[in-house]
Amino acid sequence: MSSDYNNPAFKKLLKRLQEESWQLELIISGFAIFGLFTAVGPISDAANLAQLKQQLALTIVLSIGVVSCAILIFNLLLHVVLRGLWIGTLGLRYVSGDIDYDSLNYSEKFTKYLKKKVGSFDKYVATLENYCSVIFAISFLLIFYVLALTFTILSIA
Repeated sequence: MSSDYNNPAFKKLLKRLQEESWQLELIISGFAIFGLFTAVGPISDAANLAQLKQQLALTIVLSIGVVSCAILIFNLLLHVVLRGLWIGTLGLRYVSGDIDYDSLNYSEKFTKYLKKKVGSFDKYVATLENYCSVIFAISFLLIFYVLALTFTILSIA
């Protein structure tokens, strides 16, 4: 089935997996943050020790490791915070539903202004979902950027 990517059943499976990927994102982010906070200290100490021993190659590799850890910690913490906000908005959306501007009984001018400025609650939930998924993907993409930049500089040097 996975070889027939045009099959509607396969597309439906992919859509369902895409909708449920947030749980896996949170698990990966949580374990990664824990591991990174645990690893950044020893990696930094090893980089300082390699620098004192004047081991240039090891110093570069460990320094890139420290930078990569810092990038991942920042991005994954941001991802977890936004994903938590997204989960909260989903819970609020479940309880309250979408914003019913007509039931507020405001004047037409003010209702039109609110619809323009505030918009739909569903759109807010969807925007948060997109931001969370993009931040999670970009977190690992940035690490490859750091590696590519390092390899480029090393090959020029």
